[in-house]
Amino acid sequence: PILLYLGFYTLLQLIFGLLLRPDKASILAAAFCLVAGVAAWIPIYQAGRVKVTTETLQAALEDASRHKRIAALRFVEENTLEIRSVSIANEIKYSPHIQERYWLARALAASRDRASYDVLLFLLGDPHPNVVCQALYALGRRGDRTVIPEVIQTMKSSQSWYIQRYGYNTIRKLGWQQPAST
Repeated sequence: PILLYLGFYTLLQLIFGLLLRPDKASILAAAFCLVAGVAAWIPIYQAGRVKVTTETLQAALEDASRHKRIAALRFVEENTLEIRSVSIANEIKYSPHIQERYWLARALAASRDRASYDVLLFLLGDPHPNVVCQALYALGRRGDRTVIPEVIQTMKSSQSWYIQRYGYNTIRKLGWQQPAST
């Protein structure tokens, strides 16, 4: 952020310096940087203000705003609730936003529905390692030992040590023990 500010400030000061005295160019460049910083901060601030309750959960999951959907998924995960509509989870698993798929995986950790299990298996193939790690974490929290072969396959096919570590933690949590070497 500091380098971005310095670059933007320097560019503006050079442009304004061609038109104004140096002291006025500096003040105007600083003012423009301040306005740009506030404009960039407003969406971030508003995204954190989304409040979800049990009554508004379903509407927030179906909302067009990804910020509301993410807040709803976080609410589900924090309160260990069940996502009632499988179609919503099936839509979110294709979201182009990593954060949304990440929170979907975490939210499905408490679910006992077979369809949510299939969504987690789908997320094991996600291109982003953080999403895969959270899907592995969620599978471990569910406590279903039948997932061990899929987790081992994910670990073997991944070059990411994060995924391998989360996979190992998952299978250990599910009771897997490494066979003795021969």
